Amino acid sequence: MSVAKFCTSRDGTSIAHTVSGEGYPLLMSGSWMSHLDMDWESPAYGDYIRHLSDRFQVIRYDQRGNGLSQWGDVDISFERMVDDMELIVETYGHEKIAILGMSQGASVAIAYAFRQPDRVSHLVLQGGYARGRKHRGNDADREESEALVSLIRHSWGNENPAIRQTLTTLFMPDASKEQMQWFNNFQKLCGPAENMARFRATFDDMNVTRLLSKITAPTLVLHSDRDSVAPLSEGKLLASKIQNSSFVQLNSANHMLFETERDFAKMIKYIDKFINA
Repeated sequence: MSVAKFCTSRDGTSIAHTVSGEGYPLLMSGSWMSHLDMDWESPAYGDYIRHLSDRFQVIRYDQRGNGLSQWGDVDISFERMVDDMELIVETYGHEKIAILGMSQGASVAIAYAFRQPDRVSHLVLQGGYARGRKHRGNDADREESEALVSLIRHSWGNENPAIRQTLTTLFMPDASKEQMQWFNNFQKLCGPAENMARFRATFDDMNVTRLLSKITAPTLVLHSDRDSVAPLSEGKLLASKIQNSSFVQLNSANHMLFETERDFAKMIKYIDKFINA
């Protein structure tokens, strides 16, 4: 377990961060449902943190409006998320760093790598996408986005976990009953309903497609073949547009893999070899 520290982003927002393990520095992108103190137990992130901390100096942070970072009076926007990633890299002072962009964090990592190309030695994008749901040319995706944002805004903190169960099922359909219950309860501890709704709306409206051809860092794209959050086609789009990239398809229905899945070890091995070779 690691101890959280705090730094201040350029607009005055307090950002929580921590580090675990030793080795080459690997920054994990912030997420909209994370909590630095509880992520070790999380079925979504715990296995990643433990295995990666055995191989790297893993730097993590809670995104603004989420987890241990400042909740109130925060600007939840894509540009501020990139600012916060830049802040964390500067805080640790490494000349170069590898970045693991997971889910929507892949777009933030891409934007940062475009902004500061000399600071990024390796880019790993897992379950990522360049286009939010509103930019994929699908009316059903746009309608689903608007419905989900509304449900989160009005139902997030309820004792009835129905809306949180919907998200859990999307993220980890193969989870056990116990894992689902843990994640259902965990979600409402990550932040207030309004913040979570604003996150979801921001993610669905992201689009960094125009930056992909300008990324110069060596890039590894990993994507589950039956991902319900970010379709496999979005992972392939990343790999097809980023020039110096390779693509690995993972056999899973989960957005984030569990340690018990056969391709989890394969994924960790690919990340280790890609960065540490």
